[in-house]
Amino acid sequence: MNDAADARASDDDKRGRIDPGNLAMQLALALFVVFVIIVTLALFYREAVLVWSRRFVEVLGGPGIFLALLLADAFPIPLPHPAFLTFGLLGGLGFWTTAAWSSVGSICGAVIGFFVGRWIATTRLYAIIIDRLGAQGHDIVSRYGMLGLGLSTITPIPFGPCCWAVGALGKRFWVFLLVIQMRWLEMIGHLWLIEAGFLGGSR
Repeated sequence: MNDAADARASDDDKRGRIDPGNLAMQLALALFVVFVIIVTLALFYREAVLVWSRRFVEVLGGPGIFLALLLADAFPIPLPHPAFLTFGLLGGLGFWTTAAWSSVGSICGAVIGFFVGRWIATTRLYAIIIDRLGAQGHDIVSRYGMLGLGLSTITPIPFGPCCWAVGALGKRFWVFLLVIQMRWLEMIGHLWLIEAGFLGGSR
């Protein structure tokens, strides 16, 4: 019995724990993968990427990027941010316009996630969603609070579930709103990487 209790206590102590070295490696790997994909597209599919990007901007423009990022960060929907950033940047919106649409969309999605988490925090639905899709984010926010949220804005820690968790755990909204402004850094960094990878790969 004592061994079982000790094992459970040990597991509980590990829940949500961040290993800085491991997290840094995950971030570096994620950025490297994005860069390699962009360079590959530039080398072998440049014209197709440009055509599809221009078509996306012609049809949906900045609001399309805004909506995609909002949905991706408000709900557990697997929409890849770099794809829409690539469409905007290469489709003619420009670096800073794409950064603005994507950052504001992500921040608005985060706000929606915050209030969804707060509204359904005590329901069975929240427990099911977090257990299946966002346990890591919830555990990190439970352990580290706003520091965990801040890390999720710029690292592979799942951002959306962290926003739900902040709301569910009753954190202050104005502090939350301040911390998620770091999403600008995430979007600008990815756009720079996409620009460097595509232009470099197309030479």
